[in-house]
Amino acid sequence: MFADIGLGIIAAIVTSFLFEVDLSNGLVFGGVIFTLLPDIDALASLLKKKTFLILHEHRQFPHKPLAMIPLAVAIAFLFGPHWAFLVGFSLFLHLLHDSIGIGWGVQWLWPFSKDYFSFFYLFQPKNRLTIPGKKFGIYRFKESELAYLEENFGDPNWVKNIYFKFHPYSIAEFLIFVGAVIWLFSLFRIYA
Repeated sequence: MFADIGLGIIAAIVTSFLFEVDLSNGLVFGGVIFTLLPDIDALASLLKKKTFLILHEHRQFPHKPLAMIPLAVAIAFLFGPHWAFLVGFSLFLHLLHDSIGIGWGVQWLWPFSKDYFSFFYLFQPKNRLTIPGKKFGIYRFKESELAYLEENFGDPNWVKNIYFKFHPYSIAEFLIFVGAVIWLFSLFRIYA
């Protein structure tokens, strides 16, 4: 979540530079909101099941990149191209983040394929079984396998183990957030 907030700030800064629009509070807020938007299904799961600990059940419709294209197109028509870019880029950054490290990836090719893809690194806690195969690279998981994988290789304490323990993934999350905030404040000081 910290990385998503940082990525939303970065999306707003990039949008501001590319489209030569003011880096306003609204643009930054929009970047953060749109970067967090795909996790609305986690909130729905939390309200419905009183838990969001099952990762693969939280990556539903808002985590399907091709399904989000109409949203960006609608925003382009309603608010202009820089807002469409902000929405599309923010969503892309969130989905890319969700494809690296934690969870079972994203359905990048939906509706053409229901497979989930995870890239580069797959975080697995030391107290759980390790998924056989390569440790780094591209992982492809069948939708029908996710419940089995979650039960046998998932981490029921993923929130605590990812966000509240010191390891490379939590450090990267924190550095993205802090780096984005520092960049944002340095730009606000320049323009003030």
